[in-house]
Amino acid sequence: MDSAVGAILGLTLADYIHALCDPTVGHLTSANFHGTAFPAADDFDWHTLYLAEDDLQRKISGPKSDPWATAVNQTTTSEMVSRPLAWLWKKAQSEWQNV
Repeated sequence: MDSAVGAILGLTLADYIHALCDPTVGHLTSANFHGTAFPAADDFDWHTLYLAEDDLQRKISGPKSDPWATAVNQTTTSEMVSRPLAWLWKKAQSEWQNV
């Protein structure tokens, strides 16, 4: 269970920081963990939380009738972007252009 909660927290924080840094993102994710619905006997598989090809958290993780995690995408505005973080983000991206 700790791994699932940690993954949800990490994915959500990363999404939030990305939205603060990059004005082209246009969304961030809020997520909830429902511990009583998590199957304690199961091994955690991060694929149940995250769609790598879409770079999005899944809306529902677990059974639809009783999910153990839910996520909602919310639209961001340009006012939410941090100018210093956006500058730093662009500098970091430019270091990886020819790699």
